[in-house]
Amino acid sequence: LPYPRTILPPSDTVVSARSPFYDPAATARFAFDPARAGALLDELGLADPDGDGVRQFADGSPLAFTLNTNDNNPTRVAVGAALAERWRALGLDVTFLAETCSDLQTRYDLPNRQAAFEVTLIAFGLGFTTVRDESYLSCQFPSGGFCHIHRLSDGGGGETPAQQRIDELFALLVDAMPAGERQALLFELQQLISADLGQIPLWRGRVATATREGVRNGQAVGVPGPALSLAYLWRG
Repeated sequence: LPYPRTILPPSDTVVSARSPFYDPAATARFAFDPARAGALLDELGLADPDGDGVRQFADGSPLAFTLNTNDNNPTRVAVGAALAERWRALGLDVTFLAETCSDLQTRYDLPNRQAAFEVTLIAFGLGFTTVRDESYLSCQFPSGGFCHIHRLSDGGGGETPAQQRIDELFALLVDAMPAGERQALLFELQQLISADLGQIPLWRGRVATATREGVRNGQAVGVPGPALSLAYLWRG
């Protein structure tokens, strides 16, 4: 996936390289290669037969979408503009819309599993409701997760074999198990979510770290809720 190298570095996985659960062999790699990206679109049959610079689906409709982000985050606006520019160069009819944070939030009707967006550039925060497990991902990646916004149609049941396995892994990880078995499941989980293009991590400027004395790995962040939730995540 093209990303603006001059603004922020990419992230190949939602698991930080500074996490003890990171496995470099278990992550999908997405190299910055516009020529290859164009070739892949050609292979999918998304061509530009009339030469107007916009690729089309088989029925002749343009490959068009809107990219939304919030306008009170200068970095996100700059990254969104750069992404839109590079996607347009590949023949995608992209409309970039930086809107107020409140307007952007109205696009997510999470309790009712409804949404009014096509592609968004956002960040997920770490709060009391998301400190569920050692990977911080249970709010986003299980099919029934509250912030499973990239595929609301899963509806809590999982619609693909990969999603069903992700759900199984989260269910297994809540049970006590030997450290080696837990690590193996976490590596499998990392591999599955890093290859799922429903969410594409672009960068990670900071990682969530321990907020309890005696558990250290660099910087600390304020996290609502009991710090005990993080105690077993980072050993230092």
